[in-house]
Amino acid sequence: MEKSEESGLDKIDENVIDDAIKQTYPGLKVRGSIMDIPISDFIAIRKICNEPSSEKDLKEAVHNLANLVHEMGGICKLEKQNLSLDALYQDSFGAKVGVAIITNSNNDHNIDQISNISKSAVVDKLVILTSQKIQSPYNATIVNVDKSKMIDLIYFNNKYIGKKIAESDNERAEILAKTLCII
Repeated sequence: MEKSEESGLDKIDENVIDDAIKQTYPGLKVRGSIMDIPISDFIAIRKICNEPSSEKDLKEAVHNLANLVHEMGGICKLEKQNLSLDALYQDSFGAKVGVAIITNSNNDHNIDQISNISKSAVVDKLVILTSQKIQSPYNATIVNVDKSKMIDLIYFNNKYIGKKIAESDNERAEILAKTLCII
């Protein structure tokens, strides 16, 4: 109520509550977060997740996660991106693995393209990260990307782009990649 009064608002809105939480508990972390996200970052990222541009952020995050796992030696060779796939690499056994992200329901055309890729010789294994219920194409692993995984990915990506990845973040990123079936 004090924050709302300081801001000159008649009602308590979401931003006032967010600011009060950040000020009252500055070191608070999100429980259950793989990347150990501070509550202030969680609040900012949560707002981004509902925007249409979040799919682009998610694709960039998966590509950067694959880059980091490659740098750590978890996967072998990253390959040039395919138009329908968001990441393409060789796993530690030499099999070609493709990763595709499908987040909104308007991607029926993309699902058909990805399904065709899973049947072709382009990849040995296909991982589809999705926030919706889809039928599993041939030779594909479907991974549900709920809001918590999406927030973990975007938080990881922000740290990766800002070159703020610490040693403990490497371990968490590896766990995140395992939960997404990237390694």
